[in-house]
Amino acid sequence: MVSDGRDLAAGGWVSVGSQKYRIFRSTPMGRVIEVRSSARTEVRGSISCRVRWAAVDWLGPRRMQAMLNAARLDVDQAMLLVIDLQEKLLPAIKKHDDVLFQAQQLLRGAAIFELPVLATEQYPQGIGPTVPPVAELLAEREAAVLAKEAFSVCGDEAVRQALRRIDRPQVILCGIEAHVCVLQTALDLVSMDYRVFVCADAVGSQRKLDWKWSLSRMQQAGATVTTTEAALFELAERCNTPRFKRLLELIKASRAR
Repeated sequence: MVSDGRDLAAGGWVSVGSQKYRIFRSTPMGRVIEVRSSARTEVRGSISCRVRWAAVDWLGPRRMQAMLNAARLDVDQAMLLVIDLQEKLLPAIKKHDDVLFQAQQLLRGAAIFELPVLATEQYPQGIGPTVPPVAELLAEREAAVLAKEAFSVCGDEAVRQALRRIDRPQVILCGIEAHVCVLQTALDLVSMDYRVFVCADAVGSQRKLDWKWSLSRMQQAGATVTTTEAALFELAERCNTPRFKRLLELIKASRAR
């Protein structure tokens, strides 16, 4: 069990099994800690992860270890954010059919892994509602679809509140446009200490150049650029589970296109 970690202030420590981690940094909200292994005399680096203020009482070794391995997606830590897949904008996106298909795959995968889902619409009275294939999957999950005027989802208070309620440190992004709303959202989420995963085949722009360099900038800022299939396999983790059997059907459908 995780022990002796009730005080998440700097100077405290948490233990996972026989390994102890010293807390070097904690924000006033208690949402970010920097930990270092106390088992080494020479520390080569540090690991940053987000936790709830009282998380150590219920995390358990696996969840704590997952947060320490912040570079990897984890079903207990991840959520899906669907950005502005709207009727009047999507048809103008390069390879929009592929972007739509991969976004649907992510939504179906989120259902398999029971990930929280949140969606946004940019100025819907002008750009229109979310496209029906995505709206139907969102309705099945009873996911909130929030209107916004800021390009970044973090620029609207209602969306920020929804993210705080969901309270997951890893955010998987899909949607449009890659170089506008997706990019600005990723930059803001990274600055807020979220671990951001951008599925390159599930985001799009009207011009390939914008799509390409927005992915590069997000990666340089600290987001992880991946693909829909890679993200789903990472969430699955192993092949001998009922979830993976359901996921396999999605993968076969994707590869058959």
